Amino acid sequence: MIRPAVACVAFAVLGAAPVLAAPCATTGGSTALESAAKGLAAGEWCEFDSGLTASLLDSCGPSVTKVITYADSGAWDPVHRKIRFVGSPHNGGQTHLVYDEASNAWSEGPRDTSFCNSLSCNDSGVTKNGCVTHGYDNNTIDPNTGDLYLGYFEDRVVRKFNGSSWSSLPAHSGQASTGAIKFFPNRGASGGLVSISYGDEIDFWNRSTNAWSRDTLPDGGWSTSLYHFAIEYDPKHALMWLMGGQGSTQHYRMDSNGTITRMSAAPIGLGITNDLVAADTAGGKFIVWKCSNKAWYEYDLSTDRWTSITHSMPPLTNSDCSNDQDNIEVSISTYGVVMYIDYGPSPKTYLYRNTAGGSSQPTVPPPPSGLR
Repeated sequence: MIRPAVACVAFAVLGAAPVLAAPCATTGGSTALESAAKGLAAGEWCEFDSGLTASLLDSCGPSVTKVITYADSGAWDPVHRKIRFVGSPHNGGQTHLVYDEASNAWSEGPRDTSFCNSLSCNDSGVTKNGCVTHGYDNNTIDPNTGDLYLGYFEDRVVRKFNGSSWSSLPAHSGQASTGAIKFFPNRGASGGLVSISYGDEIDFWNRSTNAWSRDTLPDGGWSTSLYHFAIEYDPKHALMWLMGGQGSTQHYRMDSNGTITRMSAAPIGLGITNDLVAADTAGGKFIVWKCSNKAWYEYDLSTDRWTSITHSMPPLTNSDCSNDQDNIEVSISTYGVVMYIDYGPSPKTYLYRNTAGGSSQPTVPPPPSGLR
């Protein structure tokens, strides 16, 4: 395991720079994932053998074929101990990737067939009416139920997968797009979804009432030409991070009352094709990887503080930062680690721990392999 010395100075340094990676620990937990996570101290990462293959990440796009293209994050289900990600290449077939902790294996789950018919590779790789089913930042899970919510760039209707079947929520009131969504467990009686559409359109779906309402940005919001938005959730401070896309440095903080505050301009451009943003659920911070120069940062949304990370980090690759086509991240709250999925020359899965300990969220024992 990588064991850097760790220091924290305002926008300065986290750690020294070890060189070599190490395989993950294989003992100490009841599953491969738990063992690997428990074997990591703060600031360490390892290469995790999850059995992910190129065949699962490839689809039938006419040019770019990776299902993780134009995407930022998968979603962790802490109830059933699974990772889910739904996405597609450009004008290609949709894939529903599922990682099961109990079996330490990947498989394909049921596709949503309500939009574009969500074509598979048997459909010649051409989507209906040219619509887009990229993952963007549109996969999110309710940590209390394990339900997956999926947004589409060209549709105002968010879909829900309950582990066996798909259904639809009422349409939100934003423009005919869903740029990014994230489940906010701390807002409302039983949580709900925050959605960003073009411009200053922020909508909240209340799970208890099954109804959407409009939130207001304090300063008029982003340019209406922006897309590739991103949203991340900090469970320690009960905050949402709302990010403009296409390299915008404009970003906001939302609290559990729905109050939105503009933050200081980010030192780097934000958005799904510019960087990967993962939540450090144990530490209440965010880990940001800048694609263009492969620099790493830690951001504390609660204090609006950026810090450079200079110790060794997972060696993510990307052949085209304009597409962000080679990697996604998954914040695994149960163990307080981040999983990075990298297509690279060959698919690799890395685990990184930024802060010691797991999540403050309650967890349940892993289910038997094959359930849900």
